[in-house]
Amino acid sequence: MLSKLIGPKLVGAFAVAFVLLLGLVSTAQAKQFAMSGKWVQRRGVVCIPVAANVGGMKAISGATATVQPGGTMTVAPDQFRTTVQIAFPLPQPSLVQISSHFTGVGPKATGVFKPGHWTATRPYKDFAFCPGTPVVGGTGVGATKNPNCATHKSEGGTAPAGSGKAHGLVKYKAGLAAYGGTMQMVMNGGGTISFMLGITGPTIMHNPFGGATGAAPTEGPGGPYASNNLTDVLPGGPITVGAVLSPGGMVQTPGIPNGYYGSTATWHVWGFPWTTGKVYVQGSAAGPNTSTTATLTGSRSVTANGAGNITLVAGGIANGLHSGFTYMSFDYVQMKLSFPVEPLPSMSPAGIAAGALLMVVAVGYALRRRF
Repeated sequence: MLSKLIGPKLVGAFAVAFVLLLGLVSTAQAKQFAMSGKWVQRRGVVCIPVAANVGGMKAISGATATVQPGGTMTVAPDQFRTTVQIAFPLPQPSLVQISSHFTGVGPKATGVFKPGHWTATRPYKDFAFCPGTPVVGGTGVGATKNPNCATHKSEGGTAPAGSGKAHGLVKYKAGLAAYGGTMQMVMNGGGTISFMLGITGPTIMHNPFGGATGAAPTEGPGGPYASNNLTDVLPGGPITVGAVLSPGGMVQTPGIPNGYYGSTATWHVWGFPWTTGKVYVQGSAAGPNTSTTATLTGSRSVTANGAGNITLVAGGIANGLHSGFTYMSFDYVQMKLSFPVEPLPSMSPAGIAAGALLMVVAVGYALRRRF
């Protein structure tokens, strides 16, 4: 019917212009993907919140991620979530076990990842960070003045080795296209770490943890450079004598109360952004506890439309102001973007104008040929 009214050539011109317009829309279109995967956190020798060397907070059912033209990816809040209550032994001579009841929700705010994102999240694409001398309730010299340190105990890039007052070292090497961004977990709950004070009895100190001052309970790794430079204060706990341990090293019976560990354990925390490159983190040795190190490497393998697999890694360190001990920490998140679940047209005003111009030109050409 339309071809009889305006002619087949004009109909063809409209069709060509419409296809061209659709092409403009599709090339400037964001895609929302179904997302699956997990978010793992390690603090010192254990993974949080589940157990040593396992861990993992899975993406919720129906989780999504949005990919913009050019590779920018956003993850809306509350796409990863877990609630767990568990106890397990710790593989250090003076430590006995950790029991925890955690609720993890992430991201706290929308995660943003894109090529070249390091320019907005850290001073250098590749860097090494040492904590320097932390200040209770303050930022410490390490937060802004140690982007080039070479040892795990140094106050600055040019300071002699061992001149610092706090241990710890974090190194970053950017991945392909310097892809990365920021996204932080919110962790609620807490638990108890049990320390062996003496083999007679045996005598065990039970140190509760959970809660912090400052930006708590947001976890440090995954934020901007040297983020969450806060003071995390852990309360003291009871001391028991005559504890009964299982063959696997777990506390079966805590024993009889014999005092109270009244002083607090104060930690100063730093976290760093996500990257698909490589992250190296080193904590210090203290007493019978050995130094802890970890090296993680991310990756990004996606198709032209944005689907594929992405692994992002982020490092962090926490220095014990009461003990001088530093534990290393890291996060890694694995995301699989499987298929678009909803097209998100995002054609710009310039694109709309270009499409309208194409329509006018096509129709004008057809009318010129008609008359």
